[in-house]
Amino acid sequence: MKLEASVIVPTYKRGKMFFRCLEFLGRQTFPKNKFEIIAIHDGINCEYNSKEINRLYSKLKNLKFFKVSHRGVASARNFGIKNSKGKYILTIDDDCRADKDWIANFIKYMENNKNFVAAGGTTKSVTPKTFIQKYISFKGA
Repeated sequence: MKLEASVIVPTYKRGKMFFRCLEFLGRQTFPKNKFEIIAIHDGINCEYNSKEINRLYSKLKNLKFFKVSHRGVASARNFGIKNSKGKYILTIDDDCRADKDWIANFIKYMENNKNFVAAGGTTKSVTPKTFIQKYISFKGA
């Protein structure tokens, strides 16, 4: 079966946020056998131990985990894209939490708008750091 989507998740030394992001991706309503999660740790010296990685694999059967030499988030994201098999590519940062219908809504939107080649959506910072992020979180945007 052809995969409908590949979700690319680059990370670097942000274990708790990274695992939380993957947890939310595991809650997607979109059928698990129709998308893959490609997680890329941007650095060979990964702080996650094999026990934690195995726990991820046991919960997320559609997960692929890679370690690459540290070259930055763009390089890690590009590595994930090159290793993806989905019809659509979705990217998410490791500090984000995807709504349970995130993938389903994206696929539906793209299928209904065949002339589009890209789409974006609303994001909220989990840990607002800048004045703008704090303001948006405060206003409830």
